[in-house]
Amino acid sequence: MPYMRQLAAMLTFLLLTPIALALCSEDTLYQRFELLLGRKIVVIAAPGSPDWEYANSLAEALASVGMPCRIMPDVEFDLGMLGDVNIILVGGPIANRATKVLQRNLSVMFYTEDNGVFMYAATVKLTGAQWGAVNMEEISGSWIVLLAGITRNGTKAAVKAFLEARNLHHEVAIVRARDAGYSVYICLPALSQAEKERRLMKPRGAGVVAVGLIELSDG
Repeated sequence: MPYMRQLAAMLTFLLLTPIALALCSEDTLYQRFELLLGRKIVVIAAPGSPDWEYANSLAEALASVGMPCRIMPDVEFDLGMLGDVNIILVGGPIANRATKVLQRNLSVMFYTEDNGVFMYAATVKLTGAQWGAVNMEEISGSWIVLLAGITRNGTKAAVKAFLEARNLHHEVAIVRARDAGYSVYICLPALSQAEKERRLMKPRGAGVVAVGLIELSDG
């Protein structure tokens, strides 16, 4: 069964890639830097964590190309900021309180079950330490960028991909940490609001519902 899931994922990737490349000039992630320039940029992470270091590196890299950023501790985030600034979240909801608040409105969501952490990136369920995601969507007039992974490895890979990768498109990019950095696995459209709401349903008091998922592990 794991082999069949991997095969299904690869077939999906091969089918979507030609379409995605044809449309990439109009895609959100392809235009990510131009879109962020519309407002002041705030990078949010948890102080004292590796994510804070990644956030500083990210801010320095953006500032070097004329996109100055302010770094903010996650505990200082307030929903009233939406509409005034564009926000980059570094780290998932366990590490970053701002991510925990905003993830219900994004297409990447984390949850814990049986002492494990799982990530839904659009229609793909990810398990394993090496996976990360880049998710960029507009919420209440602000562009929100989520750079997060199941572990620090995935978060670091997502930050590097956001800064460097030329093959990002749509609103969700799934990346995988590698010894030499990262690889972009697949890019997918954002979920509709109805799909996001359905994902949050918890029948019988357990689990997060997501339909039509491909499941990928580190194997």
